Amino acid sequence: MTVDGSALHFGSVEAFSFALQGRAGIPFQRLNALLGQSNSSLLRQAEEDRRVRRRLENALFQGDSDGPNVSAFLASFDARLFSEDCGWRVIFSAFETLDPTADPFKKTALEKYCEFLTAREETTRAIFGSRRGARSTPEARTDSRTRSSEALKDTWVLGPAAENGEARQLRRLSKGKPLEVDLRAHSDVVLALVKHFCRLQAGPPPLFIDAQGRVTPLLSPKLIVGRDSRADIRILSDRRDISRRHLIIENLGGFRLRLTDLSSLGTFVPPELMPEVVEPA
Repeated sequence: MTVDGSALHFGSVEAFSFALQGRAGIPFQRLNALLGQSNSSLLRQAEEDRRVRRRLENALFQGDSDGPNVSAFLASFDARLFSEDCGWRVIFSAFETLDPTADPFKKTALEKYCEFLTAREETTRAIFGSRRGARSTPEARTDSRTRSSEALKDTWVLGPAAENGEARQLRRLSKGKPLEVDLRAHSDVVLALVKHFCRLQAGPPPLFIDAQGRVTPLLSPKLIVGRDSRADIRILSDRRDISRRHLIIENLGGFRLRLTDLSSLGTFVPPELMPEVVEPA
């Protein structure tokens, strides 16, 4: 495919998905722009992102046994509805010259774009919510804006995250896509539920250590982590950024775990745990 005059070649859908991963978050410039918008503008932006995302998700789930006809859908979709953030509109415009044999790549791009829209919608609503929760004095509004800015930068701009003064670079798991972790190779794994640092340790048995230092042996085949009262590993209910059902941890035996993110604001892991994709020559 040709993007901005440059010919790009991807040997597999996995390589293409890997290349798009960095576009699923909120760019710093967009975050600053959102922080400067009025409440009414924030709500309009969130509702528009939600409306477009639902339309795209419906298209992804429709179709026959061979899956959705992505080319036909994109041909009927107004390209102006794709955001210019992270070059998304340019990418989907480049697909116009590709035939239906490229549908697996187009489907992957739509899935990643839905992740981007989810991130932007949740960020927009979080900014709006923080303002609504603040007192109406100018000082309180300024303080609320500052807190929102710092928290959201930590959450969405995937840069170094501080843990006890130590810088860490973490990457967001793809929502609903399982990741297997071998604790024999990584005996002490740091992960973040949004921006709350937890740990997985090899044991035996394997252990989950939450941000408060509470230790839970991973003895069951499947455990749910979250704020819900029925969660197997319950996170404090005042951590409102953590979802009620945030993360699934499956014990596969032999020091192997499977992690599946279910959350709105994300689960983050060290990049060395993510599958490596060989870039095409």
